[in-house]
Amino acid sequence: MSPMFMRLVGVKPGVFAMGETVYPEHLRSGEVPCPGPHWDEAPAHGVRITYPFLIAAELVRNEDFVRFKPAHRQIVLDRGLEWRSQDPVEFVTWHDAAAYCAWLSADAGARYRLPTEAEWEYVARRAAKLKLGSLPGETWEWCGDWWAPYPADPQTDPVGPAAGEVRIIRGGRLANRSGSVPEDRRPGLGFRVVQAPLPATRPWPLPGPAAPFLHVNRTTKSWTPADNVGEGAFFSGGEFYIEPPERPLQLPYFGRHHVPSLTWCDNGDLLATAFTAPSDRSDQMAILLTRRRAASGRWDPAARFFIAPDRNVTSAVLHHAVDGEIHHYNGLGGFGDARTTAFTLLKRTSRDHGASWSAPRTVHEYPALPASPETRSGEPRLWPHMDIVELDDGTLILPSDSGSGQDQGSVGSVLFESRDDGESWSERTRFGWNADGYAIPGQQAGWIAGIHAPVVVLADGRWLALGRGNNIDGHAPWSESSDQGRTWTYRRSPFPPLHSGQRPVMLRLHQGPILLVSLTGPPARGADPVPISITDAAGRTRPRLGTFAALSYDEGLTWPHVKLVPWNPAQPDEADLRGYLSCLQTPDHAIHLLSSRRYYHFNLAWLEVPHPA
Repeated sequence: MSPMFMRLVGVKPGVFAMGETVYPEHLRSGEVPCPGPHWDEAPAHGVRITYPFLIAAELVRNEDFVRFKPAHRQIVLDRGLEWRSQDPVEFVTWHDAAAYCAWLSADAGARYRLPTEAEWEYVARRAAKLKLGSLPGETWEWCGDWWAPYPADPQTDPVGPAAGEVRIIRGGRLANRSGSVPEDRRPGLGFRVVQAPLPATRPWPLPGPAAPFLHVNRTTKSWTPADNVGEGAFFSGGEFYIEPPERPLQLPYFGRHHVPSLTWCDNGDLLATAFTAPSDRSDQMAILLTRRRAASGRWDPAARFFIAPDRNVTSAVLHHAVDGEIHHYNGLGGFGDARTTAFTLLKRTSRDHGASWSAPRTVHEYPALPASPETRSGEPRLWPHMDIVELDDGTLILPSDSGSGQDQGSVGSVLFESRDDGESWSERTRFGWNADGYAIPGQQAGWIAGIHAPVVVLADGRWLALGRGNNIDGHAPWSESSDQGRTWTYRRSPFPPLHSGQRPVMLRLHQGPILLVSLTGPPARGADPVPISITDAAGRTRPRLGTFAALSYDEGLTWPHVKLVPWNPAQPDEADLRGYLSCLQTPDHAIHLLSSRRYYHFNLAWLEVPHPA
């Protein structure tokens, strides 16, 4: 039985130019969305379609889809939307779309499938001639192919690569390529069908693994915990962990990287990620990964680790889990606009020290009814960009900014928790509770003052967090919880306020003290920078600017050891003013710190030595 609203259009064989030519100004564009071609739309190449096929003139409609999956109507209604039977279906996964095609084929007695990417662009470029005025339209459309960068040679009847992590989504500009994990379910994401056998074309060859995934030592390191690395205090710092590649478009790499994450492997290696984009507001993003090998002490050339083209993937979080398993969590935002903050949380795992990874899976869907910045109530977003805290009972705690409203004073941080090793997540804080008391000294509310707030658990069971924004008396705010992170009271910290381009870290060291690494300056517009007072080896206390480390031995009451973290040990008073930080301590008690650009390696003994006079 044919679908009620389907009109099929015949398409003849032909030749066309697929893709676009990318110029440097397109890569540098920070506009949202980028108006020009994107890196993965190049090179423009000839494509020949050798067979006729039929394509639906319209997207599959709600009324047709619910004949196949009646429960889909409730999926739409649960998101607070009105059900309109003749509207294009949305909130469908790739698996939903492929299953519908199989059902339709059995029902109608003809072969229906999703269009290949080449078929879609071929038809879109001839839409007027074929009287398909809505292609491309407002709805994004699943295609059958896995995503991969284009081959350079001309193609005949291409079907994409044989495997991948994200499926092609088409829409927007004629050559525009988007994509997502097959489980993704989004507003504005639907599909149309093609009636034709799938071409028996050989898939594109996949490239071999890149440097960080090759020749990985599979031997578990025998860690020797010690208070020092080598003899006495140890520090090395300032090296770049991601160097610009010779051929940046192959990654891609856009001249900058940001929002790092760091973890350790049982073989002694370190893994680091960062996202690269022309700007934080760009719709061209990729997650890069590099490996610091224990045997050489060097960082591998960075490799592309995760990408969903045209989607906000902003950042990754790495976590060393039980039995040496490594977790990778990644946010997946909306289409086109990097400011779209309805994030789905994806998870991948590695059991071989990061040499190979499982396919990404959805472990937390974006809120069906997003929180309102005006009311500060509802369900906050989960944006994975902070270091994970693991509690003694194995619960994972992931801090996240609570929203993205223009009023940064009302945003703050929330905590998400997982009690099943990252397979599902729920909010631990009580975002929106007692909003009138939020960020007011001595008052109590349901979430943490300031964004990008790292959290540490104190010896008596209280929790402590330091936020960016919501400053108290010109200082960064402390938020303190006596109910294991559910509600928070606020007070002034002794540390300078944080600003744009800065993210602190805080963790308990194996030896007992709490380590905070934060930043001073740059100042807010029109104001002088606020320095940190540091007492040097000669007993002089002077103001200094830059990345600094502070130690507390009394659960955050006092911080007797404060010093700059220099990018060059020979210039101890020179430290970066900006950077998002990620920090960990390996089982040998060495401390490893990443900023947005640099890697630092030191120990507790170095932290306890006063700043040079």
